[in-house]
Amino acid sequence: MSSRRAFLGSVLLGAVLVLIAGGQAWVRGRTTDPVLGAGPVEALGSAAAPGALALALVAAAAAVGLLTGGPVARRVSAAVLALAALGIAGVVALVAADPVGTLGRQAAASAGRTGVVDVTAEPAPGLWLAAAGSLFVLVSAVIGAAGSRRWAGLSARYDAPAPAADSRGAVRTAWDDLSEGVDPTTSDP
Repeated sequence: MSSRRAFLGSVLLGAVLVLIAGGQAWVRGRTTDPVLGAGPVEALGSAAAPGALALALVAAAAAVGLLTGGPVARRVSAAVLALAALGIAGVVALVAADPVGTLGRQAAASAGRTGVVDVTAEPAPGLWLAAAGSLFVLVSAVIGAAGSRRWAGLSARYDAPAPAADSRGAVRTAWDDLSEGVDPTTSDP
């Protein structure tokens, strides 16, 4: 498997895992709040860490830049991909480090309050799915940074055709024809 395919597979897999995890519970627990009532509460990834979903889309866009751009665009895209990967990992780590605070803020918001509601909380499988996705994006950032120097951008068939030269070797364009009163849209010279 080529490094381009490994790169594309890992970045897409990572981005898709993070996006899927956004619809899953990242933190689950219970509350005894009088407004919410005693019972289970959960925080979805899209509410607990909306930045992770946006960064997954940024990572996918950076992958397109790495695969199709020129040398400068590939360097910029590799840097953006690395920053997006670190951002996803950071957001996931923040939620994993403080599940009680994350769920308490979400529970308070669902009750229409500010601050934090007293809850007991533990990480849910969606958080670990997002962590796996961030790992894939991190791996793809390393692959992209290492291999992108050898990758070619799009082929020349996507470039605009070069204008033809006249008998003196001067390049003529449609603007030159228009300046001389020749309509380039008609077939009569």
